[in-house]
Amino acid sequence: MNTEDSRIQILLVDDSPDDREYFHQLIAEVDSLGLDVDETDNASDALEKLIIGNYDCAIVDYNMPGYNGKWLVQEMTRRGIRTASIILTGGGSERIAVETLKCGTQDYLCKNEVSSAMLERSIVESLASKSQQMDILQRANFDSLTGVKNRDHFMEALDTACAKAERFNRHFAVLYLDLNNFKEINDGFGHAAGDAALQAFANQLKLCARNYDTIARLGGDEFVMLLEELDGDGLLSAIRVAKRILERLESTPVIFGTTRFSIGTSIGISLYPQISANKEQLIQHADMAMFIAKRSGGGYHVAESAMDLDTAGNPGWKSVN
Repeated sequence: MNTEDSRIQILLVDDSPDDREYFHQLIAEVDSLGLDVDETDNASDALEKLIIGNYDCAIVDYNMPGYNGKWLVQEMTRRGIRTASIILTGGGSERIAVETLKCGTQDYLCKNEVSSAMLERSIVESLASKSQQMDILQRANFDSLTGVKNRDHFMEALDTACAKAERFNRHFAVLYLDLNNFKEINDGFGHAAGDAALQAFANQLKLCARNYDTIARLGGDEFVMLLEELDGDGLLSAIRVAKRILERLESTPVIFGTTRFSIGTSIGISLYPQISANKEQLIQHADMAMFIAKRSGGGYHVAESAMDLDTAGNPGWKSVN
């Protein structure tokens, strides 16, 4: 729900001006909830609004020219948009109801049967259902301390990236990152300061990533980034991201209470398919490249071949299956 004020923000998506007017009237009758309504007449524009806006619930017509309501709900689910959704249709259909519920919508209403009381109940229940759903997804897919993805979710994203890259002849990069001197931070300032360092580190990674990059914490002070949609063979793009991370960390100290300290990182870069087309080997080479960078005092190192494994001395990478 909108955290900036107590009013519920609704996006009404329907290509019919008459139907939009009717639902404005119904929404006006739902006085107890405090609803503010924005509207659009197509699903494509609605998706843009949902991406950049702060809506609590989208009320979506199923039948629209071009992209329909099912497509919009699928895109909302795929992109992790936190807005709840209610699908509307002109005629009752169990098939459509089941279809849209499977796609991720929270509720389904028939236009010729809906009343203000039904709409109010649907909005309340959909908001509660979406909140519960997002809590479950948060626990299943995200690291609780830093808010980035967890190991399992990263491996799923890497599987998908490998499949897409093979099918469309694309390149991507895996960055393996380790926080420098993490033990010294814990020993010198305490574990709470260590947690603050991990959170600050994750936040800087988020600022250096694009919306479609994946950041995950593997455990301890080890993180990974999956960089897709790279230019050319991906090398220069991956190096630019690594340099950006190093520059941000150098210029952004961690402030913990009255304590102020700097953090740094060592980064290993592994490229698909130049180094390997196997996900375990991609991570292994990135890990070994990170170890070489750490042994050199930090910065980044690009995995070049299996020789890197010998150079690093194979310090004990373990599979993250």
